[in-house]
Amino acid sequence: ELLMVGCKDPADISGHSRGHHIKNVVHMLYPEVMQSWNDWSELALWAWTNYDEIGVTGCAAAGKTFTFTLLSLIEYLAKPGFTRVALTSTTVPSLRGRIWSEVMKFVRPVYPLFGLNVVDSQTKIQSQKGDDRSFPE
Repeated sequence: ELLMVGCKDPADISGHSRGHHIKNVVHMLYPEVMQSWNDWSELALWAWTNYDEIGVTGCAAAGKTFTFTLLSLIEYLAKPGFTRVALTSTTVPSLRGRIWSEVMKFVRPVYPLFGLNVVDSQTKIQSQKGDDRSFPE
């Protein structure tokens, strides 16, 4: 499934969209998330797979941080050596308290499976320890 997520158009190979494969990854790695998957999650996934840049606004507790953190991590897991994801917030405390805590919620159960290196003090995840470049030369 992650190989298909890493393809620009996996339908040529599998007959299914990237969104379909992303949902399969969510179901396999985080089955509890699928219990709260809703129309907003579907819309976020659709935007994620159809646009290169997304701007999102909405009310508090709409699941924006939760959903886009999850989608970012899945994208990273699909191609860790070729993917950089930057999640931002208005302040460093907000970044740590909201976004990074969501990242860690999703990373903790899977980082041993994928050999990720978590650098909590710098709020970053590396595909290989000490490698901040991501993209091979």
